[in-house]
Amino acid sequence: MTDHTINRDCVVRRNPDGTFGEQFELRVGEPGWHRNAALLDPKAAWELRRQLDAYLGATANVAASEVRDAADTVHELWMDDDPEDEMGDAMERLRDALDGWPPQPVPFDFHQHLEEQRTWSLATFGPGERREGIADHIRKELVEVQESSFGDISEWVDIVILALDGAWREGADPETIITALRSKAIVNRGRTWPDWRTAEPGKAIEHDRSKDGES
Repeated sequence: MTDHTINRDCVVRRNPDGTFGEQFELRVGEPGWHRNAALLDPKAAWELRRQLDAYLGATANVAASEVRDAADTVHELWMDDDPEDEMGDAMERLRDALDGWPPQPVPFDFHQHLEEQRTWSLATFGPGERREGIADHIRKELVEVQESSFGDISEWVDIVILALDGAWREGADPETIITALRSKAIVNRGRTWPDWRTAEPGKAIEHDRSKDGES
């Protein structure tokens, strides 16, 4: 796991009366971290910004953007040695932004995602069903899954993307794909499955086909 601790040697707690208190560590993401961050000395603003980016990645939402922008302003003022009144306003803005934490996740529109993926894939890989090519790519990704470190889901995600690509190339629109996913989940939940404790490790656990006659 990435360490998002802001180093002790560059973080000083600033007391409400403006005096400086003890040095401390701030781990972005831990419960209450944003309340501690609001007490930081201005010189730590850039480190806060850097660690926030490492923690959030490409997260795009209002609260995250406000914290980033406010931290940038504080850092710029610190580097330019601007008057304290401007720094005070900037720090107040940063504290206000941190009060809006945690940011609410942006709802994921699966329908829109499928539309965007189809447009990109069509422009990048061309038209046609490409069934054999996609299946070949999935086989290669399965090898990479087995070679990847536990916890790295990127190769699994590649397989999901390829499967969805194959689905729309079979003529399915987003609504059809979403309906098929839901329907298949309902079918699977209604099937008879063996006790997983008796299954051979490393082998597929398949449903009892004699119960439903499905292939």
